Formats: sequence, C-alpha cells, structure tokens
Amino acid sequence: FDALGSSDFGAGSDVFNNSGRVQSFSGAAIFAGLENFSNTGRIEMRDNAVGDSLNVTGAFVGGGGGRLGVDANLLNNIADVLFTGAATGSTVLDVNLTAGLTLNTVGTLVVDASAGTSSTAITLAGGTVSNPFVHLNLLFDAPNNNFLLVGLPDQPFYSVVEPMIAS
Repeated sequence: FDALGSSDFGAGSDVFNNSGRVQSFSGAAIFAGLENFSNTGRIEMRDNAVGDSLNVTGAFVGGGGGRLGVDANLLNNIADVLFTGAATGSTVLDVNLTAGLTLNTVGTLVVDASAGTSSTAITLAGGTVSNPFVHLNLLFDAPNNNFLLVGLPDQPFYSVVEPMIAS
C-alpha cells in the first residue's frame, strides 16, 4: 500500500491489518479516522531522505514479524516519523543513518505515540548499533510516549591536559 497524502477511513470502528508492506516516501501521509493499525508486516519509509511521516491516528499494535523502517540524520536531529495513538505489541525498528553515526544525546524522534504506549512496543534491530566511538540506541521518553534515537559515547573518554612549562 502506498500511503500518499490523506486516506479517509470515515466513521465507525476501522482496522487496517498490515501483513505485507505499507510505504510512505512522499512527505506526510495520514490515515484519517483510523481507529486501529495492526502491523505484522513492514512499514517502510527508508528512501535515503529524512522527513517522511505516516500518521495512523489510532492505536498501533505490532505483532509477529512487524517492522518499521526509517531514515534518520542524527547530526541534524531529524528522521522519518510514525505518528500513532497508543503503541503496544512488538515492532522492530530498522534505521538507515543518512549522515552516519554521530553523537546525539538529545534524541531524534522516530515514533510519536499517545498515552497508554508500552515502553517495549518498538525495539531497535540488533539492540544497539556501534562504531568504535558512538553507539546508536533507542530510548522511550515515557512522559511524552515517544521513541527517540540517540548516539551515545561507546566508551568513557578521558581528556589529557599537558602541563604548561614556563619559560
């Protein structure tokens, strides 16, 4: 399913069961009036350009094999974003870093969810991704019900200051 612009689900109790592939590559897409998005397939926003978004408006339930692919630029603190109601279940996040792995302790938003979201609803593929200096991790911002990518120091670092010699 190509998510483009606005798809209106109207009144009633609507469910979108994704067991295949939903892709959103063209800016902002919204599933207006959708009450429940069930994801056992793939949501794909990776196209080497950050800034795409998919708003499923209702509850998001991940399950068996559910995946979410996003582009992220930690240097500029921007990524593709999934907007949803309460996120529950289990979905694995696949990340394409468009500017490489850099330090980012502030966090880059990748999932903007609502009250009732489970801290384990989204997990990073492989747990963490590292280079010799920085590791990529996914944090759950509980007060805001959001999932953020962070680039943290991989190892403690020390600053060595050479003594000044007076002449």
